[in-house]
Amino acid sequence: MSSNTGGVNQSLQGGSTNQGAMQAGVAGGNANVLAGDANVIQQTNQVVAAQPEITQDEAIELLAQIEELLKAANLPEAQKGKATKFLAAAKEEAKEAEPDKDFIKNNLERVTKTIKATTETVSASKGLWKSITPIFVKLAPWLGVAASFFLGNV
Repeated sequence: MSSNTGGVNQSLQGGSTNQGAMQAGVAGGNANVLAGDANVIQQTNQVVAAQPEITQDEAIELLAQIEELLKAANLPEAQKGKATKFLAAAKEEAKEAEPDKDFIKNNLERVTKTIKATTETVSASKGLWKSITPIFVKLAPWLGVAASFFLGNV
């Protein structure tokens, strides 16, 4: 068996001659299982290193980066204003001694929904989403959510 540090590898194999027989071994995070009925099953789970959690100051800086990208974006003024309003509320809350991360998360979700709605109508704004996506990926752990929380909205 090979080493698979931080993951699980399971394999199930067999033939008609050993129906019901089972053999299992675990070493280095791997598990291999043999069973009958000509079944062959292999499962590999790998643990991916999580994004390191950022500091509050880094989160504020990332929100400022999003703000600059929004200002420079070629969005209709109504949508730009709406997204900027939600972002400003999130940024202001992030500056508090004990920021309400749910409040920040919810306002950033509104920003993503506004951008998505705009992206569907203004093709020029698609570049904005590409620029903002890596920032949301960095912010997500600080807010206690997976990056897909934001990325799933677009």
